[in-house]
Amino acid sequence: MTLGLSDLYKPTAIEAISKSFSTLAPEVSKRIVQGTILSNSYFKGLQLGDLATSFATVADNQNIISFGVQSSLIKATELNLFAEKSLSAFKWSNVGNIINIDKSQKNLLQKSFLDFSTNYSKLLKVYENQTPKWLTSNPNFLKLPSLEYFTSSNLLEAITVEEDVTSEEEIIKTDIQSENEYSLTSWLPKIDKGLIKMWQGAIEAFSSNNPERVRHFVTSIRELFTHVLHLLATDEQIKTWSKSESDYSNGRPTRKARLRFICRNIADAPFTKFVEKDIEATIAFIDLFQKGTHAIDPKFSENHLVTIKSKAETTLRFILEIHFSTNN
Repeated sequence: MTLGLSDLYKPTAIEAISKSFSTLAPEVSKRIVQGTILSNSYFKGLQLGDLATSFATVADNQNIISFGVQSSLIKATELNLFAEKSLSAFKWSNVGNIINIDKSQKNLLQKSFLDFSTNYSKLLKVYENQTPKWLTSNPNFLKLPSLEYFTSSNLLEAITVEEDVTSEEEIIKTDIQSENEYSLTSWLPKIDKGLIKMWQGAIEAFSSNNPERVRHFVTSIRELFTHVLHLLATDEQIKTWSKSESDYSNGRPTRKARLRFICRNIADAPFTKFVEKDIEATIAFIDLFQKGTHAIDPKFSENHLVTIKSKAETTLRFILEIHFSTNN
């Protein structure tokens, strides 16, 4: 997977992505700086908001912009390497052994992740011959697919074997948590104020000592996904956008149709297919945890909950990044 990013290290590709930065709105520029240059743990003790504003005011400085693009590219490569580390830590036939999932659940999880991984590989192959236009629309798209690949792979590892987490990997996870909190806090209220309350409710359930906290947390996250998709792609919008019977089931738009609508301005088949398979894999993970809460003695550890939380939040963040970067 890491080789798939190699063509983006070419000066021409970096320059093409960097040039797009100057055409973005100040708010978007600030958010990208926050998510690229300033997301590293090295900056955690600094005033990120002030620094992001300062960087945004000199957005025409190509050296700073190029640094941000290269920072994202390096982070994407790093995430791919740690994803491969996670996947090499267990046998494919043992997926889910730590939480004792049954054969049907194992088959579903294996299939959803395999589809997701296959489409991630296809997405990376696009880079071999071109710098996709959607990359120039937002440099954050450099690392977000790799972030999805990492969080999915890491979750598979967590529910299959005892994790061997290095200090470097711990830093990455801390950075991801910080970026997710920044993004979701910024975006969810812009769609609907009720969404931020729903997310905060899920976090409160996650952090509580309530014996039912696992059930409450995964249920809230599942509902949050549904509400976000339905608000970003309403029934009325889909009916105006598509008359194809394949986009509907029992008279309602399918999840696939809603995702295609959210990605409509990217118009890139590999990217849209990757997003579709990413959501399917994430929902499969969430459903697995949701079903597990009905067990008399669920086998979920604190690490499992932290990892599913990270997976769910990064995917939500990815959907919102697509929406706010390409449809506004």
